[in-house]
Amino acid sequence: MRARPSKLSPWTPGAGLRRGGAVGSCAGVLLAVACAGADKEGVAPAGETDTDTDVPEPDTDDPADDSGDGGDDRVGTTLAVEVLGDVPGVAVDVQTVVLGAEPNALYQVAFGPTDAGRAALEIAPPDDAWLQDLPDGTRGFVALPFAFIDDDADGAPTPEEQYVGVGLEGLLYVEGAPGETLAAAGLASGWSVVSVDLRTGALTPSDTPPSELRLDPQLIPQDRLLLEATVSGPPDGRRVALLAETVLDGTVMGPVMFDAPVSGTVQVPIEGPPPDAHLQDWGADGTQYRDWRYAVEQLTLYRDTDGSGGWSAGDTIEGVACAQGVAAPLQHSTEPDKAFEALYLATFDILPAWSIWLDLPEGPAFVRVDEAGPITLSDACLP
Repeated sequence: MRARPSKLSPWTPGAGLRRGGAVGSCAGVLLAVACAGADKEGVAPAGETDTDTDVPEPDTDDPADDSGDGGDDRVGTTLAVEVLGDVPGVAVDVQTVVLGAEPNALYQVAFGPTDAGRAALEIAPPDDAWLQDLPDGTRGFVALPFAFIDDDADGAPTPEEQYVGVGLEGLLYVEGAPGETLAAAGLASGWSVVSVDLRTGALTPSDTPPSELRLDPQLIPQDRLLLEATVSGPPDGRRVALLAETVLDGTVMGPVMFDAPVSGTVQVPIEGPPPDAHLQDWGADGTQYRDWRYAVEQLTLYRDTDGSGGWSAGDTIEGVACAQGVAAPLQHSTEPDKAFEALYLATFDILPAWSIWLDLPEGPAFVRVDEAGPITLSDACLP
């Protein structure tokens, strides 16, 4: 299905904001363009977030009206995207993107349903608005496929339909002759299939035909789970609670999502999102995206010092969850319902809904709860 050009995101959202500054820097084939373009679109300054969430209405012009196109010499193309895995109700949305430290999805160029996990799509001749200034003087753009859950089964993304993946192969369109950098990489004028590095913006020519693109959805949320942990040492009258940072720092008194006596292996059922009182501005990694809010929860081993029968501020903490030798706090993050949100999460390897944050020696990472490895409640990971 073809889509008329419509700018779905009102500004370039910018990199995740970290206390004291922005994450990332400009490097790579397309990254210089990403940063320059972001200034024009209005990135939130470092340390701030842009809370304007109004999204312009999609362009409803007659698809037969090509008055915005850049000339008769441009041609469209076709592509097919296979979404890997069994994802019920999945559909595909293709958008032009800015890659690198300030990622954004700008223009929707095609969308459609899948049949047995495969979407066959047609892209119209490129519109002038889709073109970006690439750093070697080339005019063109990159378009990536996004997977979303098509709840209303109309083949088109609509508000509140959740995005579950971003393709790492897509299309590069080059207007005229490529500049020196792209030509040296073996990229030609017109349409090419490229592999992308979301973080750096680097492009690599791909031998994959446009009819055989694959998308492995990396943003499927884990929102209902059973967290299991073993306790170091004897039970000895101790208790385990899942405590939000907002509770531990005294911002709020509760509620607490789990609190029970220790008796063998601890099993913590989690059903859906956390209470609103647990939300805070910063994630487990110290960053914030736009105006999103996060819950950071610590599975905590404690002694009920005041005998209240549950967690209270006067109790003694004797351990926290450890995995792979480091503290293992849980994070709950927003699930993306816009392409540019999905691109941000995929770029910085942030998982929607529940995940575990591990600050490992080889590099920090969010991991799925069922992929974190054995979890132990121990004093070894106390701060």
